[in-house]
Amino acid sequence: CNRCWCSNGLEMCNRMACPPTNGEEGQKQPFKRCQVKGVWYNHGELTGDQCDRCMCANGHELCDKKECLVEHPHIEGCYI
Repeated sequence: CNRCWCSNGLEMCNRMACPPTNGEEGQKQPFKRCQVKGVWYNHGELTGDQCDRCMCANGHELCDKKECLVEHPHIEGCYI
């Protein structure tokens, strides 16, 4: 079973446990947490900065880079 979503125009997927069958109800395993740069994140929680769109997905960090606008400081007497 896969869980897929669209992020910034790209399809991202995560393999996950299939729903229980043959009377296994109530034995679902919880989603795994992710550790990124020493910080723990829950499944579905965003982990990146403004320019990296990252998400904790069942124990794995999935990322999708986006273009980030860079602001230039205004310097007196300098015109761009």
